[in-house]
Amino acid sequence: MPVFSFTLIQKIEAHSDRIVLQIVQEIRHDSRLEALWAFDDGELSRQARDLVGNLGHWLIARDPEVTRWSEDLGRVRFEQAVPLHALILSLAIVKARLIGFARDEMSGTVLQIYAEEELEHRVGRFFDEVLYHAAKGYESARSAPEVPGTGLKRHATHS
Repeated sequence: MPVFSFTLIQKIEAHSDRIVLQIVQEIRHDSRLEALWAFDDGELSRQARDLVGNLGHWLIARDPEVTRWSEDLGRVRFEQAVPLHALILSLAIVKARLIGFARDEMSGTVLQIYAEEELEHRVGRFFDEVLYHAAKGYESARSAPEVPGTGLKRHATHS
C-alpha cells in the first residue's frame, strides 16, 4: 500500500469516533433503516467502529477473514430480524462516510488526490466483498432448517 494512502488510513482511524458518530446519526435519521432503530447506539457504534477504526487491517486482511466476518454479520442480522435491504444500506452508509471523510481531508495536491482515489478504489473493492458475503451469510441463515422444538434456525455451513 502506498505511503500516502497509508497516511490517509491512519487519519481515518484516528478520527473514527467522529466518523462513527456520523454513521449512527445517519442511520437514526433514515426512515429506510427503521429496523435498526431498535438497536442502541452502542451496538450500532460497535459494528461501525470495527470497520472504521480498523480500516487499515481490513484493507490488507486475507479473504477468509473478510468472508468469515461478513457472513457472520449477515447471519446475525438475519437472526435479529433486520431486513437484508437495511443491512446493505447500512454498509453503504459506512462506505460513503469513509470516502466522504477522505475527500474532505484532501487539500488538493496531485499526490493527495491520488491517495484519495487509491483509497476510494480499495474501500470500494473491500465493501463489494463485504456486501456479497454478508448477503450470502444472511441467505444461508434464512434457508437453514429449524432446530426441532426450538423455533430457532440451525446455522448452515459454508464452503
